[in-house]
Amino acid sequence: MRIEQDTNQKKVPQPWKKWILLLAIIQILTVSQMWQMNQKIWKALVHQSQDVIQLGDRLSDHLRNENRHIEAMNQLLEECNQRLEGYLNQISN
Repeated sequence: MRIEQDTNQKKVPQPWKKWILLLAIIQILTVSQMWQMNQKIWKALVHQSQDVIQLGDRLSDHLRNENRHIEAMNQLLEECNQRLEGYLNQISN
């Protein structure tokens, strides 16, 4: 009879063992959730970096096109000034 009681007591874990097991499970779940969130944050950061690079490329293209336009307008203005000077020279002579 005593052996059966000892065996039954050994099968039932002590309350502190239950708490340790519960804490270990909580820690494992917390680490898993933190790892998943870290992965999501990392993916978002990579995506945002790619967006910033694309935006920089578009801005560079825009500035290049704007410079070409300004150069073309300056050339047109220069041609207009030369024609105007020629016309004014004709009138003054």
